[in-house]
Amino acid sequence: MLKTYRIIPVVFILFLFGFTLITVSPVIAEDSGEVAELNARIVESQSQVATLSGQHVELQSQVATLTTTNAQLQEQLRAASAAAEPLKARIAELEAENATLREQQGAPADPSGGEVAELNAKISQLEGKPMSSWECAWKRSEMR
Repeated sequence: MLKTYRIIPVVFILFLFGFTLITVSPVIAEDSGEVAELNARIVESQSQVATLSGQHVELQSQVATLTTTNAQLQEQLRAASAAAEPLKARIAELEAENATLREQQGAPADPSGGEVAELNAKISQLEGKPMSSWECAWKRSEMR
């Protein structure tokens, strides 16, 4: 007769997962140039991070200084604007007074000191005078 065996579930589980408990032989890595190169890059990256961290701290202090300076300048601007308001009002008063004085004075004086009037009189004298042939030739050459 044929004998049958009952497989206990614990034995079955141990059989399936027992292979995972076996130690694997260690893999010996070759000491290649790639490993040394990667280590050098890691060291270089760490030094760059340190440098950038120092720059970050410096920039933060500069930002804090500029923020404080900006606040001080804003306050000075507000104070100067407040001080300028009475001056602007005084300027408006003086401009109004200047306008009334100009009206009282009448026509503004000739800024050229009368030279324009003299030249206009000389031009009117020359317009009535007949020209010589030499003056006519000169005038024609200027027109061209």
